[in-house]
Formats: sequence, structure tokens, C-alpha cells
Amino acid sequence: MQRSRSLVAVATGISVLVLIAAGVAVYLSVRTLSDASDQLVRSKDISIALEQALSSLRDAETGQRGYLLTGRPAYLAPYAAAVATVNQQLDTIRSLSVADADARTRFEEIEQLARAKMEELARTISLREAGQSEAALQVVLTDEGKRTMDRLRQLTEEMQAREGSRYREYLGRERSARTLSLWGGGTVSILAIALLALLGFIVRRDTAKVRASEEQLATTLRSIGDAVIATDARGLITLMIVLTIYTINVMTHQQPNEQPSQQPRTTPERA
Repeated sequence: MQRSRSLVAVATGISVLVLIAAGVAVYLSVRTLSDASDQLVRSKDISIALEQALSSLRDAETGQRGYLLTGRPAYLAPYAAAVATVNQQLDTIRSLSVADADARTRFEEIEQLARAKMEELARTISLREAGQSEAALQVVLTDEGKRTMDRLRQLTEEMQAREGSRYREYLGRERSARTLSLWGGGTVSILAIALLALLGFIVRRDTAKVRASEEQLATTLRSIGDAVIATDARGLITLMIVLTIYTINVMTHQQPNEQPSQQPRTTPERA
């Protein structure tokens, strides 16, 4: 029984250590998984917002050129739609880039260029509306708007490439976190099965010992009529006298082969 208690204590100690380690691993994996998932969404949103902002600027530039060439207000529809959405898209990128210093630096330049491009478009459209078509054309011929758009495309591509690299990095972290989480859960399951098997083994072994002790005790109790048994305070046998025929003869002072003496039978006298 003492050995069984020792085995249970050792198994319990090991189980506690394994459970603590598995718990820490699962906690870290869940935390990493959550962070990686958030970063994946953020990187994807930044790439989408950058592409949308650049597309809006292209639409605005297309509307400006059409209006400068024709003077028809209908060509300003893409420009008006871009003015309504570019600022919102830039605000989205700004909020997503707050936690990343490098992305924030790149975005600040992109925002300055985007606003400069919108100002250049607004200036040329205002000149055309005022009837100064030649002045508006001169602004276009300076290639200021072209240089701005070229730099915007370059920065957008660089920022999207960086976010794509970070996306793959975070995707790898997410997969590793999932693997670690599965490992932790599997370890706990295996440990539970092992503990059940150990407890089952101990119970079966102790049950067998108890049955053996019961059988031995039953045999001892059945033999009480044929022997004298003395035990100490712990229940250990200190003296056993088996009452065999030899022992009985010795106790009655007879030889082993000697028959017990018989008393002569007396016949009562007749009166």
C-alpha cells in the first residue's frame, strides 16, 4: 500500500508539472494566435486601402483631363467621387498604421503627395472653370502631377510589398501557434489517459493483494481449531503451535505409538 501511495504521489507531481507546462504553452499559443490574426487583418486592410486610395486618385486625374479637354461638367463625375472617398481612405490607412513606425512614416509621405495631387487637380479645374484653359494646360505641362503620381505609385507598391511580407510572416506565426495549441491539448489528453491507466493498474494490484490477504486470513481462521497462534500488537505472528497427534501425545505424556490407557470396566455387584 505504501508503494502504491508513492507511485500515486510521483504520478501526481509529474502530472502537475506537465499540466502547468501545457497550460503555459496553450496560453502563449492562444495569445500569439490572437495577435497574429489581428496583424493579418491589419496588413490586409492596409493593402486594400492603399489600392483603393491610388485608384481614386487615378479616377480623379482621369476626370480632370476629360474636363480640361472638353469643358463638359459630366467628365467631373469621377473627380467628385474621388474627392468624397480619398480623405476617408487616407484616414483608414492612418488609423491602421499608428502601431507601426515604419508604415506610419511611409504613409505620412503618401498622404502629403495625395493631398498635393488633389490640390493640383482642383487648381487646374478652377482655372478651366474660370475660362483660363491655357493657364490650366500650363500647369499640366509642368509634369508636377505626373511626378506626384509616379512617386505615389512607387510608395504604394513598396508599402504593399512590405505588408505582403508581414502578412506571410504573421501567417507563419499563426500556423505555429495553432500547432502549439494542438500539441498542448494532445499532451493533456495523453496525460489523462496515462493517469487513468496507472490508477487502473494500482487498483487492480491492490485489489489482488487484498483478496490474497483475505484468503490467507480465511485459511488462518479455519485453522484456529488445529493450532494455537499468538500475534503482537501489529498483528504479526510471533508463535504458532500446530496441534498434531505428536503434539497431543507429548502434551499427555504418551509415546507416539502408545495407545491411551483404558480404565478397566467394573461390573456392579448383585445384591
